[in-house]
Amino acid sequence: MKLYNFNTTDAVDRCNEFIPLWAQSACSRGVFMENIDYFLETGKGNFDKNDIYYPCNRTVENFAPQCYYYYPEYNSERNNFTLGYNLTDIFAQCDNISLGKFVKYCYQGIGRMLAPFAYTNPEPSIAACDFGNQTTYHNDCLIGILKTILKSDAKTDVGVQFCSLSKEDFKATRYEIVGMWIKTFLYPDKQELESECAKAPDVNYVIKCINANPKTSLILPMFEPV
Repeated sequence: MKLYNFNTTDAVDRCNEFIPLWAQSACSRGVFMENIDYFLETGKGNFDKNDIYYPCNRTVENFAPQCYYYYPEYNSERNNFTLGYNLTDIFAQCDNISLGKFVKYCYQGIGRMLAPFAYTNPEPSIAACDFGNQTTYHNDCLIGILKTILKSDAKTDVGVQFCSLSKEDFKATRYEIVGMWIKTFLYPDKQELESECAKAPDVNYVIKCINANPKTSLILPMFEPV
């Protein structure tokens, strides 16, 4: 980003030079993450004080999800919001994104912010995702928590515990995500995979974890905002 004077448009355009979609996504996510970090450190960056959704609402559509993923952190800092006192306000700013199809990525971004609390006390973080007005995206918030937990930890214990406490109608998806993470990043043999997945409390979830398809993640979805 420094090479482009924190101009996200110029920087993210270079991400198109990567061929795999996951690499383009990871590249653009890095651009917007650095932009946020620069703002947190200096109060500067590629933002517009008169447009709270900039640069996300001016970013090319295929990279907008990655921008909105980090938007809640910027919005919270800009407005002195905290997760403890202003969670409904943070969700409300996501709900007001003009193109509704990008709201889910903003909810995932809130999940990312909640993840540190989920390490020691998962249940309040799970409940916090229900503060959003759009119930359709509550699971996206939960996905944001789980993916962040898995990316931040070399073990699956916390992620599995988080899954075990989650809503019944979404548990299968979460254990599948855990299985995809195991296969993608731990490179286990059959015995190691079965041992990790056996941490799930129910045989159906164990099977879901074992049968998770890591190729799904490499196309794009696994650990990118999708």
